[in-house]
Amino acid sequence: MRVVAIVGRPNVGKSTLFNRLVPGRTAVVDDTPGTTRDRHYGLVEHARRTFLLVDTGGFEPTTADKLKSAVRAQTELAVEEADVIVYLGDGREGLLPEDHAVIDRLRRSGKPVVWAVNKIDNDKMEADAYVFTETGIGPLAFLSTAHGRGIDGLCDAIVALLPPPDARELEVARAAALAAAEDEEEAFPGAEDDEPAAAEEDEAAGEGADGEPAPGGDETDGAGRARAPGAAPAADAPIRVAIVGRPNVGKSSLVNRFLGENRHLVTDIPGTTVDAIDSEVTVGGRRFVLVDTAGVRRKRSISATLEKVAVVRTFRAVESADVVVLLLDAVEGPSDQDARLAGIAVDAGRALVFALNRWDLMPPGEEAARAAITKVRDAFQFAAYAPIVRCSALTGKAVAGVLERAATVHVEFNRRVSTAALNRAFGEITARHAPPSAGNRRVRLYYATQVAVGPPTFVVSANYPKDVHFSYRRYVQNQLRERFGFEGTPLRVFYRPHRERDAAPTRPARARGRSQRR
Repeated sequence: MRVVAIVGRPNVGKSTLFNRLVPGRTAVVDDTPGTTRDRHYGLVEHARRTFLLVDTGGFEPTTADKLKSAVRAQTELAVEEADVIVYLGDGREGLLPEDHAVIDRLRRSGKPVVWAVNKIDNDKMEADAYVFTETGIGPLAFLSTAHGRGIDGLCDAIVALLPPPDARELEVARAAALAAAEDEEEAFPGAEDDEPAAAEEDEAAGEGADGEPAPGGDETDGAGRARAPGAAPAADAPIRVAIVGRPNVGKSSLVNRFLGENRHLVTDIPGTTVDAIDSEVTVGGRRFVLVDTAGVRRKRSISATLEKVAVVRTFRAVESADVVVLLLDAVEGPSDQDARLAGIAVDAGRALVFALNRWDLMPPGEEAARAAITKVRDAFQFAAYAPIVRCSALTGKAVAGVLERAATVHVEFNRRVSTAALNRAFGEITARHAPPSAGNRRVRLYYATQVAVGPPTFVVSANYPKDVHFSYRRYVQNQLRERFGFEGTPLRVFYRPHRERDAAPTRPARARGRSQRR
């Protein structure tokens, strides 16, 4: 794919421009300089051309600050891989010494550059922005990324400088055209589809056969397109894997190891990662979208507004993921904050894998290994179904096992059991241990059906569903796991009233006679 990088000094509006061009407002925007640190990628289509847009951190002169130096290194990598560069200046602050450093660096790159000045809201400000031509650059594109002024002209200038399309770009363009045609067909169906059956209307509205909302809610496939509630994802859809954990536990290092490059910023400073960054990779013939998230500290330790935004982005990444990989420090062991993060994944109904990082620093011997795994099992008893893998993001040892196990639990996450097999097992479960009575009422369970996947969701028909004791509900879940597996995925089991199909109609009350009235 052709690559276009946005480069400029800090706080000139690069992330706002990125969000203007990439649908979905994916980059964190804040008035604090240095908000963007990692390279953020997004797909842009304009004038029948498709390219990858890269949002970069602020380009600053050489400094002794470790974090700023790492951000500059990431920007340098973006400049090297770009086919076209968009320089962005600040029209309100004017031409600063830092702008001269950026302009000189871009000139030395030898790459085609679109010179743009942001925060130009009117003609008066446009006239003042010509001060940037003192450096010999031009022509200038005047923008207001906050209000959308000049965006189309900027895109035209970018497309004009792009190299001719190659086979890969043409393939992506064809795929995008087909997807757009499918979306249009779904939005405007043919005349023969104008009157769907009542059952299809209920299903499209997310309702069950009895008119009640179906468990699971709306979902999306790996490409972000909506799919029917409880439906399995497309076979070619990538698996979304969110890497979560405490700050400085090695999340970005692990993602970089999978990508084979230093795509994500890595320092020993806790809180280096601010935004949740998506990166696609293919391992073993299977496509994955890896989401590197910001580290989450205890709530009382979170004070800065930017960190609060980062935490919210992490929680959203968990909710939209198929599989959550909770990265733990093998040497320090799990903490209370790790348990909270695991609880968030369980409550969101996401598949879960525990990854013990920094295993290369563990003492040798099986005794130390068993002790570390026992600590994890004791800390996460509520998620005993989640598998544990050991790895080292620093050395790369056994990191492939993380995605292998993520692919395995993803299969279980979307597994559907046939109704016949489910009810045979359900009959054995209730025969082995009948549900306890509630007072003088005998609780009966009649049959079970699977209504959704991702996670596997079941509905059990009962005469008194509210009286099914929580211990028996847990027994049913454990028995389903024992018979069908479901490794790494939570199960949801709902109980609803049993409705007799052939219920006799109620008879009207007879009028009382004279003797009865007396």
